[in-house]
Amino acid sequence: MKIFVSIVIVVGAMLPSIGRAGAVEDQQAIAFAHGLFEQRGLVLRQFSGGRVTTNVLYQVIPGQVNWLKGQTTCLIASRSDSVSVSQFLPWLSFHISQVQSAFTPIGLKGYIAIATGNFEIAIQNWTSKEVMQNAFQSEAGKLIANGVGTHLKIIKFSDGEDQCPGAIEFVSSLR
Repeated sequence: MKIFVSIVIVVGAMLPSIGRAGAVEDQQAIAFAHGLFEQRGLVLRQFSGGRVTTNVLYQVIPGQVNWLKGQTTCLIASRSDSVSVSQFLPWLSFHISQVQSAFTPIGLKGYIAIATGNFEIAIQNWTSKEVMQNAFQSEAGKLIANGVGTHLKIIKFSDGEDQCPGAIEFVSSLR
């Protein structure tokens, strides 16, 4: 089983062009994610395309997901310095809807998201690594990545060799 750490999916191919968060933001976001991943049995709220609310776990794609199959990705990112808190959540709401509509038909099977005013954590499951990479390279993928690059800073991203500790166990426990 591999776990990919990704920026709400699309950014993998564009990582070098996206700014990095500072050390304090890194530590805060990683601590938030690790604390979240240690919890079990949290209840998901179905994302309905409206505005994202802080500290709510959203199930973006309805239905059961076997997080151990296919390619599971995990993102830890912070709000870009050029984006205000009041701009961040509306953009993130738009972004989640955009990812859902562009990628669900081509292999995105599961998508869990949570945000604060400063951070976002997203865990996604694809039918395969190849399907995910093809989605990133599509026109829609490039458009989504462009928006990500201006609104988020990658804190934790991996090519699949690193683990996102606790992510699979966490999403598997959600109800």
